[in-house]
Amino acid sequence: MDEITLLRRAIPDVPPPSPQAVARARARLSAGTGPARSRSGWTWALAAASATVAVAVAVTFAVAVADPEPPSLVSPVKPPSPATSVKPPSDYEGLKLLRSETTAASATKVTLRFRPTSTDTAIVLRCAEPGSIVFTHEARKNGASSSGGVCGPDGMRSKHDDKRHEPGWADRTHTVTFWVFPPDAPILKGRESLNCRAEVCDGRYVLRSPENADRLAAVLGDRPGAWSVAVYDAPAG
Repeated sequence: MDEITLLRRAIPDVPPPSPQAVARARARLSAGTGPARSRSGWTWALAAASATVAVAVAVTFAVAVADPEPPSLVSPVKPPSPATSVKPPSDYEGLKLLRSETTAASATKVTLRFRPTSTDTAIVLRCAEPGSIVFTHEARKNGASSSGGVCGPDGMRSKHDDKRHEPGWADRTHTVTFWVFPPDAPILKGRESLNCRAEVCDGRYVLRSPENADRLAAVLGDRPGAWSVAVYDAPAG
């Protein structure tokens, strides 16, 4: 049985060494370690077997040292930076960027203060995690306005910015707070939220107020999922 066959049986998952590696190992072992011809047949057989094993080990060691396992040729693909993927562009549907904020985590909130330059204001949210849940709220002297929706990387225009019908929209400074939660956040939606009379039903929250949104954010803590909010408006005329 030669060294190549022995290696193949001993370590079947490793490709056999090259003939050059085998020759080098034999040369090292034959320099003074070969069995004497005067020994008996059994002694010669055992010595030959030992030499074969020694050659196999030497070849294996030589291959391991000379030919280490090559690194993977496929480099891991790094996802785009969340902060970059949700970065607001400078223009939106012909409007110019007025104000923006970007945050690296979801289950967080951002408050924007801005003074509109027209009634064409557009508020756009971009979320790295598709299906992220959005809640917005603005407190005013004569009441409050809230809205909700779903956000993704392509951008979502907030329902809160449809103010063309609102008298004095461009005549005052607005302070609007935005919360973004991960898609799997325990939040009641649609008809289920209408049937819940409390702030939490069956362990899920109803986003009706900024206080309840803050409670849910505190329970979840910062979660992965960058997002941004941007206010666009027509240039002041």
